[in-house]
Parts: sequence; structure tokens; C-alpha cells
Amino acid sequence: MTPRGWLVVTVLLLAGLLSSVSGSDLRQDWERVQDSLHRVPPKQREWWLKERGLGDLLAPQGNAAPESVGLSMVGKWGRGPSVEVTGQDTLVALSLGSEVALLSFADPDNPRVLSEIQLSSMAGQAQLAGSLLYINSTGAFEVWDISNPTSPALRGRIPYGIGDFWVNDTFLYFIKNDTFKVLSVADPASPRLIGCYRDSGYFLAATPTTAVLGDPDAGLYFVDITNPASPRRVGSFPAEIPRSAAARGSLCCATFESRVEPYPIRFITIDLTDPASPRQLGQLNNAGGYDLYLDSSLAFASGRGVSDEPFHIISIQDSTSPSLVGQYATTTRYSYGVWASLRADRAFVADEWDGLAVVNVASLSNPQLDTFVLVAASAEDVFVDGNICYVADGQAGLKILDVSDPTNPRQIGEVDTAYEVSTSYSVVARDSFAYTSFYYPWFRSVDVSDPASPRIVGGCFPPEEEPQAMILRDSLVYVVLHSRFEVLSVARPREPRLIGSCRAGSENWGVELQDTLSYIGSWSGLVVVNVARPREPVVVSTTPGTRTSTYDVAVRDTFVYVPSGFETLWVFSAADPLAPRALGGVPLQGERGFSADLVDDTLLLVGCLHSAKLVSVADPASPRIVGSYPTPSVARRVKVAEPYLYVCCVDAGVIVLETTAVGISEPELAGLGPRGGQPTLASPVTEALRLPGASPSAEPRRLSIYDVSGRKVLASEALGSGSARVDVASLRSGLYILEVSERNMVLRYKFAKQ
Repeated sequence: MTPRGWLVVTVLLLAGLLSSVSGSDLRQDWERVQDSLHRVPPKQREWWLKERGLGDLLAPQGNAAPESVGLSMVGKWGRGPSVEVTGQDTLVALSLGSEVALLSFADPDNPRVLSEIQLSSMAGQAQLAGSLLYINSTGAFEVWDISNPTSPALRGRIPYGIGDFWVNDTFLYFIKNDTFKVLSVADPASPRLIGCYRDSGYFLAATPTTAVLGDPDAGLYFVDITNPASPRRVGSFPAEIPRSAAARGSLCCATFESRVEPYPIRFITIDLTDPASPRQLGQLNNAGGYDLYLDSSLAFASGRGVSDEPFHIISIQDSTSPSLVGQYATTTRYSYGVWASLRADRAFVADEWDGLAVVNVASLSNPQLDTFVLVAASAEDVFVDGNICYVADGQAGLKILDVSDPTNPRQIGEVDTAYEVSTSYSVVARDSFAYTSFYYPWFRSVDVSDPASPRIVGGCFPPEEEPQAMILRDSLVYVVLHSRFEVLSVARPREPRLIGSCRAGSENWGVELQDTLSYIGSWSGLVVVNVARPREPVVVSTTPGTRTSTYDVAVRDTFVYVPSGFETLWVFSAADPLAPRALGGVPLQGERGFSADLVDDTLLLVGCLHSAKLVSVADPASPRIVGSYPTPSVARRVKVAEPYLYVCCVDAGVIVLETTAVGISEPELAGLGPRGGQPTLASPVTEALRLPGASPSAEPRRLSIYDVSGRKVLASEALGSGSARVDVASLRSGLYILEVSERNMVLRYKFAKQ
């Protein structure tokens, strides 16, 4: 489908997602939406979603990242899709996933990764200016000192994303919430608003006197910024869908996409001597792309990633007659960013899932691909065996990380399958072998005796397609496909064999094993399979209904935890596996639960709203959310490898979490009263509870009251650290549970209401 067509599909799917309530349709819509967003250029995603009232999809928690409770991040491997590239001399900055990587091309034939700056959300545009690197992400704008590029230091931060931007001298220009803003970043630690005015669109380029904005409904806008304190729109240029622009002096080069199928793209030059009356100078059809970079008399255009719209080198020596010098199709994916260093005879293209494409431009008329660097796609699954972490990285294959120091996960090996039209969804490993899903045969054995040089050594053919999830026990691998359950023998790892199979569920996603029973999370319900005889697995029960339409499943003893796609965590008793029985549940605060895993009496759950949640299941009939952590993107899988929790954040790589001091206290109290700031015994209450004060430095507290059935009957807004009066006069007589949530603690009390 064409890029313009995908923009329309994206909007329709997003709208459908919000209103859909059906099972597999809901899951498929969600997955299509995530995939469709890749077809919208990163610089324009925020604007497009905002225009359609869907701005929260990229950063559902709001502009400022929420505080974590009960969880903290230890380390992160933030590689994911490449979205932007920039540079200075032979230093290149690549925005990918939830990080920005700094690379040295002093020796163009031997690029070196100098450092990887980890961000709290998805990386966007970056700009180098002297010894400072300016980075925008969906959750923050940051300024880094890179005078030592091997050890960048954070110098300043604005706690919200600003979209595309431009920095000149000490001024930062951007558009946010339909307002063009100018901030002084002379002191990066204390940015100050200098000027602003109401305007919309998305930022594309600028010179010291003129900013260039884009708007699909109006073409290009030109903003006079000669006085940063008083920016103002002075002119416009009618065009169709602006995709990119670059400007210097009085010359603006821009790329437009046609509104008419097959949506061709064209490159034009504009005279900005008088930005109030811009004048087109020249035009070149079927050239351009999602990004432009100007160097000397050349314009480098990223293309759009499809075969007939590759990376272009365009001569602008005569701006009235731009001409094509050379071209090269670096990728079949999306080419989002471009930069070039003529000193190094190299151009660089940010090629979504193919990483950084390095193009040799020593011969401008015959550019040639040198290599791809930092190839990464989407973290779909993770498995930890000792100090080695295996990541099923979507269309980038298998990544192998050293996590001996969990604060600094390092990639040490990979099996890149990007050119096999495959997607690696799942992985398990033990000792010298890993097992993962590749393309035909779908199940592969990988020799990882040397993690730095993994080798595919065997495979077999489950009858459907890539395994969605796998469990390794002894010499058997239990696999779920979309509508089947398989048992494979890996007693001889180089010769895996399918030994048992049965139809089970539909749109399966997760699998867990407990003794001789396997539990499958699927959209057809909770499916239980008897594997006492691995060659003859048998479905013994399927619990249908909306409460069990799920992406995953977690099991402890006879309790089964089902994170429903309908925003609730359900707990079932499988003491009788023929008829699992619902015990209770807890709403997930709008979260669609994708994956869950257990550590002791606590369940870690991740999902679609960029967050991980801690749920206490000490009382299986009454689960309680006791902690949370804001993940940098949608989280697909979570695996516990004590004492750490590994979370696959799809486009944002893998984060390593650990639990902090989450305390659960449930003394037998009749009421509450102050004594030295601590809860004490009090008489049964009639009108109100008195909540004692906390430490003055404590974070704001939240209060909830539940009746004996677990139903929330009262909740408060954030409370200060002082003592507070809680009115309970409206409650009926009976026993209640008061729950007080602070930053790293949940205190629970029983009280009687007369």
C-alpha cells in the first residue's frame, strides 16, 4: 500500500480501535494500528494523531512521565526502529528505538559505536551543535554534553515531548499544542520561554531568519524569526502534502507528496529572499523523500523506502533546474532520515528496521551501499539464561545480550534474518542452544556455545507459521501457534522433531506449563491442555467469554492469572482443570494486558498503555495493584529472571526492572487515629476516619476503600503529607479495607463501620 493510503488506513483503524469490543477483531485492529503508525513519518506522527484527537496513543500517560511506584529501572537495551540521523564532521547520531547512538566514522570502513544514550521514551529528532546534542523523544526534550562522546552528560531536560524542532545559537524553536514557541536554552538546565504565537502544522526546517512549517491541508508556512521574542507567520506556499524541507540562506528545498494515486513525490526549490512572497525556482519529479540534507551544491534525499523511491543525490548547483546525480535503494522498508559527510565520502540513511545504512558516495553518480549498522526491529520476546539474554527481535532476527551487568546490557551477537522475510516472535534457551521462530522452517535451533557467533544448526516444520510463544522443559519445547498447540523434542538439538500436536484455541499468544497441564492464553478463551502424554496432547477445557479473551497467561499452583484484552486481570482456580472457576479480578485502569509473569506473591503485568504494573496476588480472590512503572513504549512480553524483570518494549528494546520496597500491611484495626504519626487502634467509626500524617518529604498519597467483596466504594484524589479526615458517613455498616498508596508502599487496614 502506498504511504498516503496508509495515512488514511491509520486514521480509520485508530478510530475503530477505540470503539471495537469484539475479540480477535480487537487484537487484530490493535496490531494493525501499531504497524500502520510506521507508515507515518516520525516527524509527523504527533501532529497527525493530535489532529484526529488521538494524541494520547504515542504518550498515553500525558506529556510528563508518571512517577514509578514499587518498580525501578536497572538498565536498558534501547535499540529499535531507526527514525532520524544527523551528524557533525565524522560524528554521527542515530535515533533508534528509545536511544540515540553516537558513532565515529573517522575511519569510514570501520565505524565504531562510541556510546548509546538511553531515553525514557521513544527517540525522535536529534541535532548536533558544537559540543551539545539536542534530543527530542515522545516524553521529553533533553540537552546532552558530548564533548567526550564516549561519556555523554545530561545538561538539561524539558519534561515533555516537543515534536520536530530546530536550534540556532541559544534558541530552540518548535510547535506544541498549536503554538509556535521560542525558548532560550543558553542555560540548558533552565530553559526560558522567549516568544510564541498561535500556529499549527509540523516543523520542517529553518534558517536564522525564517522557519519552514508543513501542513497537509495548506502546504508550507513561513515564519519570520528575526526577532525570537516575536515570531510571526509572514507567507505560505500552496502544495499538496509536505514531507520534508531543508533551507539555507534564501534557498528552501522541499519534498511534496501528491494527493492523487499513485501518490508520486516531487522535489522543488523555493526562493525565500522575501518569505512573505515565496517563489518556486525549479522542480524535479519522482525524487525526494521523508528527509532532506543540504551540503555544498548537493541535496541528499532519503527516499521513502520503496523500490521506485530510493535514496537520491540531487544537484542544486543551478537552483532553477535541480537534476538527479545518483540514487540507490538502501532498503525495502521506510527511509526516515538522511545526513551526509563529504569529508568521509559517506551518506547515512535511517532505514527503520535495517538500522543505519552507510552509503559510499565517493562516486556521486554511482553510490554504493557499504553496510548496515545497529540493525534492530521490534522486541517481541525475551529469555534469560544465566548472564545471557536472548531477544526475539521481529524482522531483525535473534539478538544476544550480555547481562552480567544488568545496568548495562550489551549486544554481543545476533542472527540477522531481516532478508528472509521472517519475524522472530519467540525464544527460549538453555546452555549451548537457543530455539526461536524464523521463516521456513518456522522453528530453528541455534548453536550459542559462542554467544558472539551464533549459528543456525537445525530446524523443523510446525504446520502453520512462526511460533507465537514457547516453553522449554527438559528436552521438550511446548509451542503455541495461531490455532494449534505443538510439542517438539530437542533431545537432539540439531535435529528438533515435532512429536505431538492438537488444535487448540484461536489467535493464541501465550503459553505456560504447570506439571502435566499447559495453559494457553488466546482470544477464544483460557485453554487447558493435558500434556501427560506429550505425543498425544489433549485439550481438556476451554473457558470462553470476554473475561478470558487474553493475550497471555501466568500460573502458580492451581491459580491461573489471565490479563484480559478487556482491561481486567482475572484470577481462576484450576483445581479442577476440566472446569476452571473465576475467583476474582481487578480493573487494569484502561490497560489492555499483553503479558504477565510471577515472582512470589506478586504478578508483573505489561500492556498497551506504556506501563508495567505490580499486582499483589497474596489473596488470589482479591488481587490489588500495588505498583507501576512507565515503559517507553507498548510492552509485549515480560519474563522474570530473579531478582530482575525483563520487559520487551516492542519498538523501544528491552528494559530491566527490579522491585523496590513495596510493603503490604494489613493489621486488624477497628479504626484509625493519630499517635506519633502512626496508625493506632481506635473505636469502630461512624462518621469519619482520621488518616495520620506521613513524612513531610513523602509523595502525595491516594486513598481507596473496598468492601468485603473487593468492590471499590470510595476513592480520594491525591492527599498531602499531613493528616487528613476521610468522610465515611455514606458507607453502610460492615467491614471495610482502607488502602493508602504512597510512592513505594501500599498500606492496607481493616476497619469496622457502624
